[in-house]
Amino acid sequence: ASPATVTRMGMIFLSEESTEVECIVQSWLATLEPELQARMDGWISDHFYRAYRWVLEVGQTHGGAALNTTKAGIVKGGLSHLHGVRTKGAFVAALVRGLGSNLLPDKRTELAKMLYQWAGETPADRNRPLESYFDERTGGHALYALDLSAPVALEELHSATGPMVLTAEVQRDTAMLMPWLERMEPFILVGPEGCGKNMLLSHAFAKLRGAQVAVVHCSAQTKSWNVIQKLTQVCASSATQAGRIFRPKEGSRLILFLKDINLPKPDKYETSELVEFLQQLVTYNGFYDKQLEWVGLEKVQIVCSINPASTLGRYPLSSRFTASVRIACVSYPDRDALTAIYGQLCALVLRASCEGSAEYDSPAAAKKLAACMVEVYESVRRKFSPDEQRHYQYSPRELTRWVRGLLRYDMKSPGATLLDTWAHEGARLLRDRLVDPHAHARFDALLAAAVRTHFNKALDEDSGSVY
Repeated sequence: ASPATVTRMGMIFLSEESTEVECIVQSWLATLEPELQARMDGWISDHFYRAYRWVLEVGQTHGGAALNTTKAGIVKGGLSHLHGVRTKGAFVAALVRGLGSNLLPDKRTELAKMLYQWAGETPADRNRPLESYFDERTGGHALYALDLSAPVALEELHSATGPMVLTAEVQRDTAMLMPWLERMEPFILVGPEGCGKNMLLSHAFAKLRGAQVAVVHCSAQTKSWNVIQKLTQVCASSATQAGRIFRPKEGSRLILFLKDINLPKPDKYETSELVEFLQQLVTYNGFYDKQLEWVGLEKVQIVCSINPASTLGRYPLSSRFTASVRIACVSYPDRDALTAIYGQLCALVLRASCEGSAEYDSPAAAKKLAACMVEVYESVRRKFSPDEQRHYQYSPRELTRWVRGLLRYDMKSPGATLLDTWAHEGARLLRDRLVDPHAHARFDALLAAAVRTHFNKALDEDSGSVY
């Protein structure tokens, strides 16, 4: 608040220390069916509060949380996944997703191991507790695995969102988002640049029936009127006894998706107009227009995505806003997931570009090529960090561009070789970003070493066919 506001109003300070999370939990328990309340109350008393205190300590003292939030925000996030839970095993799996959604991956794994141990439950794989879920059909814990039942089409490589390969991580993160989407709870998806936030949300949105998605791309100059303008375009206004109401024009519900809401610069009072406006939409489900007339929203859900505040040009969100929404944190896929994803994409490209080739038109060759690509990518990320040069920012998007770039070449023409073409395309994406000849030589060495390891071949760097 500005000094002008402070000097004209009385103020009451409510400390977060006075927040009693038990009241929030008891209020939530009162909404459950009577026969379920006693069982849920017992599970919460045994495990929920203990896990909540651990999450609070990790987030406040060890930097294990993706976004800063309040005690009430942590509790509401944990309870958000417990709807419909009827067994102890399902309770533990849901609590890992709920309380752990705002934790960084290593801390979330630690929380999962402790919760399973406290509850006396055994995950499907002790080494991968986050990939474990409770299967209602079998009554036991199962493991997410690579799902190839929906094959990827070549045309998806050229789509705006890109192809989606259903790895275990994708299924796990989708299961974390779907309860919020089904109940239309507002949430923020946090993740580093290029980790696949947009693809994950598009995949989750596609599972909803009759949902219309309106996207607002935020920048440093985005204001509340930009959001109001988008709502005016995609909503129909109708007069009711309670006043004007905005309802979706198409479909039964509207998802207002705001990308990068932490880009707008706060004012001198550390307040972002856009974030405060979203706070009003979430809390009061409406806004005042230019004529100071109240406009309510009906069947409209707020979904946001951000990069961490540590990224250049991003600003922290107020804990007042983050406490009002759910928070989900995602990260880059690990090496096995990247190999599985790009193994599928390489198979599509090789089938289209090297059809009939005895050496490359096979799933084994696609897996080998994907493994080589991932090794080069991870070596480049490890050896050329942003600490050395600020623009040394590499993400899995480079691998997607690398695969997509191979489609521009005619591998069937005389003299064309897949490895030389592949190495040339990779060099244009990764090597050309490096600033000096020494860095170029280091890249050439690691690329040649990867090709020797996976294909037992040497690149002819002097012929000019690659570089």
